[in-house]
Amino acid sequence: MKSLIALVCLVAAVDYCLADHVCGPLQRLKVKRQWAEAYGSGSGREDFGHYIWAHVFQHAPAARDLFQRVRGDNIHTPEFRAHATRVLGGLDMCIALLDDEPVLNTQLAHLAKQHKSRAVTANSPLFPLFFPPPNI
Repeated sequence: MKSLIALVCLVAAVDYCLADHVCGPLQRLKVKRQWAEAYGSGSGREDFGHYIWAHVFQHAPAARDLFQRVRGDNIHTPEFRAHATRVLGGLDMCIALLDDEPVLNTQLAHLAKQHKSRAVTANSPLFPLFFPPPNI
């Protein structure tokens, strides 16, 4: 649970940094440090990915349909574990680029293009899990 809380906080911090707000050097360093702590190293990364996706599918079972190509029906398969590793690797790359905004924007555009063809958009069942609507 501690890892999931760290991930949610981290995603919120990255979202804040990438939104219309100005995210200064100290905030970016803080996000990088928090990510390094949560992401860890070695086999812990695979466990982290497994835990995240188990939580995602528990709270958004319909999201499994978005992952048919990588066996979203069973997060224990090698196909899905490899996918989870790729997702965390992509997030790691974006976080590493927080202090190089032009390159980060290029990378985010590339990832958006990849996901658009897979119908992963702001309307997907995953989006509210990572970016919940504000409490008004």
